[in-house]
Amino acid sequence: MKNLKNIGIEPSDRKLNADPGQGHPIAIRLANGMELKGKSVGAVKDIAGEFVFATGMTGYVEMLTDPSYKGQILVLTYPLIGNYGVPNTIARDLTGILKHAQSMNIHVSGVVMQNYTDEWSHYQGVKSFHEWLVEHDIPGIYGVDTREMTKTLREEGSMVGKMGGVDRLDSIPNFDYIAQGQNLVAQVCKESDLPFVFDKFQQGWMPPVPGGPNILMVDVGMKHSIVSSFLERGCNVKVVPYDYPFGDPNDEAVRMADGIFVSNGPGDPTSLNETTVAQLRKCFEGSKPIWGICLGNQVLSLAAGATASKMKYGHRGVNQPAVNTITRQVVITSQNHGYQIDLDSIPKGWAPLYVNANDGSCEGMICHDYPFFSVQFHPEACAGPLDSRPLFDHYLQVVRSQKRYLEKNGAAAEPKWWYQKENKGWKGEFITFSRPTEGDSAGQ
Repeated sequence: MKNLKNIGIEPSDRKLNADPGQGHPIAIRLANGMELKGKSVGAVKDIAGEFVFATGMTGYVEMLTDPSYKGQILVLTYPLIGNYGVPNTIARDLTGILKHAQSMNIHVSGVVMQNYTDEWSHYQGVKSFHEWLVEHDIPGIYGVDTREMTKTLREEGSMVGKMGGVDRLDSIPNFDYIAQGQNLVAQVCKESDLPFVFDKFQQGWMPPVPGGPNILMVDVGMKHSIVSSFLERGCNVKVVPYDYPFGDPNDEAVRMADGIFVSNGPGDPTSLNETTVAQLRKCFEGSKPIWGICLGNQVLSLAAGATASKMKYGHRGVNQPAVNTITRQVVITSQNHGYQIDLDSIPKGWAPLYVNANDGSCEGMICHDYPFFSVQFHPEACAGPLDSRPLFDHYLQVVRSQKRYLEKNGAAAEPKWWYQKENKGWKGEFITFSRPTEGDSAGQ
């Protein structure tokens, strides 16, 4: 499908799309018995899975390519999808970062929409949403009352269900969360290109920045925009998979690293107890600042001794308010997670860094004595608000302070941390948010 605006054809002159994969009657059946009928778009395919929703008005390309949605069926609440088409999702910048997508693949299992249009128009568009779904063998349904469906998911919680031909729903196997919802991190990491593109401490395909801090990034389902956020701040990065021995102080990459970062990702954090969580516990004995985002928040918390539990319906969308427990500043954040850290399990020496303003759940963790912290939301957004973007700068301020200290005093310096030498705490280095830069949406 070409861009109608570019070729000068008015929508009223356009013939109906005769693709057999679009427009056929299909239906959804949720675990509570609720059925919704609509029409197919994308691949012709029957599926079962967990239905979750997202509230963004734009950003469907970013959401579908976010590894955090692996295996889920995404309900898009905005009533019109497809109107700006799909950009070139394999185009990269000079560093190797994808320009318009968060990964190489679509990670959702299916998409639910109220209204879909093939009549797209955008200067970066190269194909229709329908064509993109077909390329990746992803089914979709439109003509569904997504408002009613979202209300159901909000009231009864995220639930499994089926999507497919009206006369085939009974024959579609039920979704087995235990069997099909596990090892999601291993699946997305196997598909990720980041450990190959960023296989050493440099700017991807570009030479390293002289003096730039080296950030060892642990990929548990990482978005490309997170790597980009570090690169644009002058960092050199190396991306390693979730099961890499990044807790081994004798590993060459670990020795070269100035800070350790753990990314976002899908699924149950306890599935990483023997890998990422175990390695993080070893990192606590080192002298490198640690930061985690999304799933990274949960695995860091498990490493500290906290517990995690599945939420009733999770936090989805781009308008979740999070309150900084130290400054009381509220930031509007982008989130997608179905698990939380149990507040009553937080061990001594740690505290919640953020709490959700809607339900009071834990949105981040901070260590009192050492520069280890995490947030449940996405400071890089993509898509979403940029209120919490300064967190990247504050983390890197901590990293650079420690880097300067070790360069001056040696890797075996005593005391271990720069702030201990000055007999002061470390949290003042970053907790007070800087003034929002132009383009940020944070208030004063």
